[in-house]
Amino acid sequence: MGIAIVILPLEDPLRVAEDAAVVDTISGGRLQLGLGTGGDPLTFAAFGRALESRRERYAQALQVLSHALAGERINGTAAHLYPPAPTLPERMWESTLSVAGATSIGQHGNGLLLARTAFLSSEPTDQAQLPVAQAFLRERSTPPECARIGLSRTVYPAADRQTAMAHMASGVAAYVDDMVRRGYFPAGMSQADSFTRSYINYGHTEEVVASLRGDQIFPLTTELICQVQPGHPTPDQITVALERIATEVAPALGWHRQP
Repeated sequence: MGIAIVILPLEDPLRVAEDAAVVDTISGGRLQLGLGTGGDPLTFAAFGRALESRRERYAQALQVLSHALAGERINGTAAHLYPPAPTLPERMWESTLSVAGATSIGQHGNGLLLARTAFLSSEPTDQAQLPVAQAFLRERSTPPECARIGLSRTVYPAADRQTAMAHMASGVAAYVDDMVRRGYFPAGMSQADSFTRSYINYGHTEEVVASLRGDQIFPLTTELICQVQPGHPTPDQITVALERIATEVAPALGWHRQP
């Protein structure tokens, strides 16, 4: 089970450590803890925090969080994290958009999380993210077989391509309009171009599988994280899509249900 990304510069790292330890305990050691610096000016303004210092605050908070989860004394006192979560550091992930960030994550020994779209780049998402993944793999402090890359992608299998587009059209349009307003996407894109720029794997199962296999980062991936965002399908449509992912897409990509 996962929690997406905690924007660590906006949080008290000891509170994050305690909350994560509790969730990990009640879930039987299944928590996947995702962390990131964040980068949205509006979010930081809403919290009254300076965007410019987020990387320094992130580095400090990550150190505090990691030491607490490792069972070390907190701030030089006799206090220790309770409940303990000694294996949780093995399931920590960090998100980044940059080669420099990926280099640091590799050195930390945590897993690398890659976003569903590289919206800051005009290149295809996999092309823009490939140097990030490669930097992580070069700098990892863990053995090659222990390197973890979590790849987030929009995946929406349907009866056919037209049906998938119809289910996701309103959500994608709203997302693209917002990206245009913020200067990340060019104006005047067609619907098909909007889906391409949003890097969506959609259509019939065979089309989705082929699209995912064509992703340059897919061969390096250890965890595929499937989302329906930025679409806004109905709950029933999402349920059907998830069933198709589990029973058709995942097996075609080599996934097998655990006994």
